Amino acid sequence: LTNYEVGWKNQLLNHRAQINVDAFYMDYRDYQASASLTLANGNIALLTVNAGRAAIKGLELESSFLVTPFDLLTFNATILDAAFTQFYLPRGDGYAAVAGQVPTDYTGNQLPYAPHVAGRLSYQHTFALGDSDSLIASAGVNYSSHYFLDYHDYAATAQDAYTRTDASLTWERHTSGSSRTFSTRLYVRNIENAAILVGGQADNNAPGRNFNLYGKNGYYMPPRTYGVQLTANF
Repeated sequence: LTNYEVGWKNQLLNHRAQINVDAFYMDYRDYQASASLTLANGNIALLTVNAGRAAIKGLELESSFLVTPFDLLTFNATILDAAFTQFYLPRGDGYAAVAGQVPTDYTGNQLPYAPHVAGRLSYQHTFALGDSDSLIASAGVNYSSHYFLDYHDYAATAQDAYTRTDASLTWERHTSGSSRTFSTRLYVRNIENAAILVGGQADNNAPGRNFNLYGKNGYYMPPRTYGVQLTANF
């Protein structure tokens, strides 16, 4: 991997604003990919192969703003262009054809788990409750454009664009004269109850179809989740 990177970091407004901007270009040689290869005897086996070359170009922003002593706003975003610049399987793989060995070129396909746009916006407010207690309310939303789960770029193994929103309310007590803290946190994650794919496998005989309809596996992030968390630091 050869990585070229240039960035700018700065604190503004009397250190109340932090803004980091980064541009990068990553040139991979012998990029490793997991592929269902067609062997010389015609059998299919899941192997890790060197998939030629890949390139990742991107811009990244990290920022935080202390709007007031009690209000914190953060915004992070990434823009990516990630693709295989050379990926050729001389005997193909298990998806190239129902039977037989078919040379297949995946050059130009998008790298797995590489959305073109991703970001998070969050806000936090702290309520001071006397000298030792505080109440912290926070909420954040994550956004991702669509991405693919593997190198085939099949619609069946693609995750559509989504948002995932989390929120929490935390009570904290600080013990005077010591580092002890106690907190109770109420939270809800994935408020939208979005079904977000993190893994999946297409059907070899129908690779363009939804794997859930053809007996293949699909793995998702947790659905909407509520919870209570108790913490003590000594």
